[in-house]
Amino acid sequence: MIRPEAHQWNWKPKTRSKDDMKLVKELEIIRKKLGLRKNELTRMALSSFLEVISPQLIKTFKPNQ
Repeated sequence: MIRPEAHQWNWKPKTRSKDDMKLVKELEIIRKKLGLRKNELTRMALSSFLEVISPQLIKTFKPNQ
């Protein structure tokens, strides 16, 4: 899991598990291939996630009329 620190996103694993360390390495590879900064890649991922999940959230939280 990646944790936010202060007002920036640091890719520091919460634990030293193999899965967390692998995730950090994979994110670094993707970041370098795309030529982005960490915060740019994080924003892109969060924006894409919201595009996918927001229709489902709207249906879930839509008040009954």
